[in-house]
Amino acid sequence: MGVFRFQLTDESILTPEAAQKVYLASGEGIPWRCKLEVSGAELRVHRAISDSGILHVPWHIPSRGPIVLTTANLREQAEPYDLAIELARGTLFRLKNQCVIWELAGLETPPALNTQIRLATDNFLECVFATDPAKRLEQTNACLLAALDAIDLLVDVFVDQIVATRRQDTKPQPTKWLACPIRNYRPKGRQERELLAAFNGAVVSPNWKEVESVEGEYRWDASTDAVQWCASHELRLCVGPLVRNTPAYLPNWLYLWQDDEDSLANYCASYVQSAVRQFEGNVGLWNVCAGFHAAGALEIPEESAVRLIAAMVGGVRQVDARTPLIVSFSQPFAEYMANESRELSPLHLADALLRAELGISGLGIDACFGDGPHDSMARDWLQWNSHLDVWSQLEIPLIVMLSGPSSTPNTESSPGYWGSQEQLLQRFVPLCLAKRNVHGVVWNQLSDADSGLPLHGLIDQRGKSKPGLLQLRKIRESRFP
Repeated sequence: MGVFRFQLTDESILTPEAAQKVYLASGEGIPWRCKLEVSGAELRVHRAISDSGILHVPWHIPSRGPIVLTTANLREQAEPYDLAIELARGTLFRLKNQCVIWELAGLETPPALNTQIRLATDNFLECVFATDPAKRLEQTNACLLAALDAIDLLVDVFVDQIVATRRQDTKPQPTKWLACPIRNYRPKGRQERELLAAFNGAVVSPNWKEVESVEGEYRWDASTDAVQWCASHELRLCVGPLVRNTPAYLPNWLYLWQDDEDSLANYCASYVQSAVRQFEGNVGLWNVCAGFHAAGALEIPEESAVRLIAAMVGGVRQVDARTPLIVSFSQPFAEYMANESRELSPLHLADALLRAELGISGLGIDACFGDGPHDSMARDWLQWNSHLDVWSQLEIPLIVMLSGPSSTPNTESSPGYWGSQEQLLQRFVPLCLAKRNVHGVVWNQLSDADSGLPLHGLIDQRGKSKPGLLQLRKIRESRFP
């Protein structure tokens, strides 16, 4: 069994809750099944093999909040690594490496970026040679803060130059989706105008648990009203996910069949076919299913989940052979694999489904930042940039589903390392849309009044628009019309 050892500068820098989210991954980003042990001021990560790996660690940056940081690719050694220094080294390496790659591709970097990188490098040297533990931790956090500020600036420069290049291109550019879900809340008046200025698409997600609470009896009224509202406002429409592997979206009677693979597949395929027949003709994109790549409400083996997804996609294609369809994946970094017996990461499962030639037109990537069990952990923009590039290697359209809180119950802390919901939108949405294979971004919750995640809406409980809604309008009008 392989063991990685890391020295903690201060035992308090890695809380028990954060330690449970630490994991090791291969150079390709696939997590290994790990066993974690914190003994005094030392973190030990055990796994079945002894290959080199990259450690992913939730870290709290003063003034920036929590974020997952990574080391460089490390080999096992007898002496423990200094965890804080290795995270600073890994972050600085990713920053400098990506900067060189983009510069070689023609990116023009401003002097301010080079100044910020030098500041991060100087702070790194200070932390490496510091002998006092408190001083070393202080300099490490200063290095990380400077490096993250440089990452923000680098991504801004990259996106701005992509936009400028596209505007100079005389070829017609495809219109990318910016969409939001339409549920119970319906904006009116000025708010309706703000929504239509920010979004060119909408998502309607029928809840199977409500639609077919009694087997064989369908009630589509709520979803039909939402579809009609979208049609009346000429919004491009995505319907789905039709089936979500979560307790809130699966009818209670379905669990009786989870041990019968054939019956379960038949029920799921029958339901998606009913949904397609109900809304066919109004839909520009089907989102067939979500949440079947990891442990969910239906406790089914991994190979059975693959066949179930294939059955649902086949059910849609039997009714509608032409409309594009996608399958969605949450936690695309696959951090859950460190604690689950899974052979296929979301990326590998997606690749297997595409090779089966089922008629899948694209893939959905869910980047929901919150406290739920299937939410993504906050990462810097270069981690997301690299990850989107990896998914783009599948050479198929991607739709990114995104959400994050506008505030936290603790008003003294920020909702994430990005600082605010507005800043999350300001950088992440343009970064996604700058990618050739990303065809659209869906914000997962329109209003705090809708059922969903608290504070993740773009409209608050009082019906007042948040700054994030205006930010999306600016993005649509000025960057990706």
